[in-house]
Amino acid sequence: MHNGLLAIPFGLMIYWIASNDGKLTQLFRHRWLIHLGEISFAVYLLQTPIFLATKKIFSTLEIEAPYFMFFLGFTLLLISSHVTYLFIEKPLRLKIKNFKYNPPTKNKKDNA
Repeated sequence: MHNGLLAIPFGLMIYWIASNDGKLTQLFRHRWLIHLGEISFAVYLLQTPIFLATKKIFSTLEIEAPYFMFFLGFTLLLISSHVTYLFIEKPLRLKIKNFKYNPPTKNKKDNA
């Protein structure tokens, strides 16, 4: 099942969850899950650099604790994604939303 065949059932599932007020919908409307959705782009962008840096630090310090490394990296990822969302994504989103394009007007003096 590839090439978009799963899009229809997933679309129907999303519509069903969004249109009712059952337990599952209430779970998805929890503020922590909504915030995770808002910071998800930053998580996507930062996951590789954060985990590579964490791995490099642990190997440099010769620490063999893969579970601790994962949880530390995951915690740093969530914190840095939250900070990136608050100080970069959100302000830029507001600037883009309020941006008004004013095309240049032709001045009659320029054409003479």
